[in-house]
Amino acid sequence: MENLSEKAILCPMNEDSLKINEQALKKLPGQNKMYFSADSIICEDQEEQNNFPLDFINTLTPSRMPPHKLNLKVGAVIMLLRNLNPSTGLCNETRLIIRKLMTNVIDAEILTGHIQKVRVLLFQE
Repeated sequence: MENLSEKAILCPMNEDSLKINEQALKKLPGQNKMYFSADSIICEDQEEQNNFPLDFINTLTPSRMPPHKLNLKVGAVIMLLRNLNPSTGLCNETRLIIRKLMTNVIDAEILTGHIQKVRVLLFQE
């Protein structure tokens, strides 16, 4: 699996990469676990909130952002999209392999960088 940490598939559209990710997940044994993004709008004006229906916002996947519904499996290789904690090796584009999926926590092992083979916990807020 460490071999996969050095590979990448480039896609012109986010929806293409999501399709490829789903195909790769189907090849892994085990059960999927779905994680959802936070879906609330912080806005001082209540009227302004009505201009942004959550059903519509949840369908958007801007560049460098994960989808609203993130489907994962143990054994999948994932990549961080932002710096979480650079001193512990959790930097943008760090690749990890999922070791365990819990309700609001992903237990993963770092595959790249200077702190390889270290286990980390990624918490969902």
